[in-house]
Amino acid sequence: MRGEANRLLFDASEVLLAAKHLIGRQGINQSVPNEVTYLNLLFEEYELIKTEGTWSESFQPAEHALNVFESEQREDLFMLFPELKTEKDIEDYAWARLSLKGFGADLLCFELQL
Repeated sequence: MRGEANRLLFDASEVLLAAKHLIGRQGINQSVPNEVTYLNLLFEEYELIKTEGTWSESFQPAEHALNVFESEQREDLFMLFPELKTEKDIEDYAWARLSLKGFGADLLCFELQL
């Protein structure tokens, strides 16, 4: 999301928040698809990407995200990106934007009257 409220509340021109924080608010409806396919895209840097009119984020290889992969998948990833094996290198993989969690998302939605 972008706007003046972000600057005032979080000192950022743009912020990310999970769609789950918007569900149930005025004008927000949840659509349940028949099928979901997830593709994880990993770039040299964490990126925001627009596909078919929808913004999403590239894979952010934080430790908790790497732990969801099976060991064989993790080894394949480390073969392609050996720098992800160390905690320090994972920490250096900066977020593309400030990512709001529950309270921050609620605060922004309150400010925007959503």
